Amino acid sequence: MTKLILPLLIISVCFAACDGNDAKKEICDNGIDDDNDSFIDCEDLDCLKSSVSECDCTDGIDNDNNGFTDCKDMACLNSTEIECNCADGIDNDNDSFVDCADLDCQNSPLVECNCDDGVDNDSDGLTDCEDSDCDC
Repeated sequence: MTKLILPLLIISVCFAACDGNDAKKEICDNGIDDDNDSFIDCEDLDCLKSSVSECDCTDGIDNDNNGFTDCKDMACLNSTEIECNCADGIDNDNDSFVDCADLDCQNSPLVECNCDDGVDNDSDGLTDCEDSDCDC
């Protein structure tokens, strides 16, 4: 009886461990969603601490070839190199300045930070104090 139970136990452990869900690791520079989480390369949180050049958010180059550079690229919104998310109330780049107080945000297309230049800096149709991003 023991000879029959041991092989069955080993087989059942193998089947339990092999459930068909092969966990894949995201490769951060190949343009493919390797881990099937709907995020590709630098847009994937798994690549935030990657040293892959496609995640460089300060070089003025469209490194991941998606048509957007640096802070205009969604992949850079949570960058710790530069303040790209200028409306989250967090000092993302750890330089002691938050959002519009950070010089990195002064020309952000996502939020109106310069509220006295007569220009619609975030392209929402509202200028300076007309824009709800400005505290006037």
